[in-house]
Amino acid sequence: MIVLLQMQDPLDTEAYAHRLKAESRLVVRTDNRSPRRPDLVISDGCPHRTDGAPTLILNRGGHAYVPECDCCQRTTARTRWPAFMKQVYEVLGCSPEPATLDTTDEGIARLTPRERDVLSLVGQGKTVEQCAEAMGIAPSTVGNHKHRLMRKLAAKSSLQLLRIAVRSGLADFK
Repeated sequence: MIVLLQMQDPLDTEAYAHRLKAESRLVVRTDNRSPRRPDLVISDGCPHRTDGAPTLILNRGGHAYVPECDCCQRTTARTRWPAFMKQVYEVLGCSPEPATLDTTDEGIARLTPRERDVLSLVGQGKTVEQCAEAMGIAPSTVGNHKHRLMRKLAAKSSLQLLRIAVRSGLADFK
C-alpha cells in the first residue's frame, strides 16, 4: 500500500516518513512523481484530490487553521502513534495484522549483500559486537542492518532471525 506524505514542513515529512517506513506493509513516498495512485495521502491541508485517493489531514496545534471539508478524514499531531496507525489502517480499509515471518526465497532475495552477511552471523549466534568485529564495521552499522533485516523479514527478535538464517541455509553451525 502506498502512502503519500504532502506536508509543508520538510522536517514533519521526514519524521512521519521515518516512522511510517517501519510498517512493513506500507510504501512511503514524499513526492507524487510515480504514475501509480497512492492508496492514502497524509497531509497538513486538504489537497482537494480528484484522483480518488483518501486523505488523512494532520491538524497540528499552533499552525494555520485547516477549513473543514467533506473529502478528508482528520487526526491531530497529539494522537499517540498506535492510535494514529489504527486510523491510517482504517482509512486504508484494512487491519494492521501482524506480519508472518518471511522465510521464503523471495524474502531472502530482497536482502542486500551486507544484510545477508549480518543474517548469516546472527544465525551463528553472534552478538552485534561480534558481527561488527567480524565484518570490520561499527556496531551501530550492524545494528542498523539488523533493524532493517527484522523489518524486511517480519522478525520480532534475534532468535527469529536465527531461525530464518538456519532455514534459508545462511547459517552453518560448524
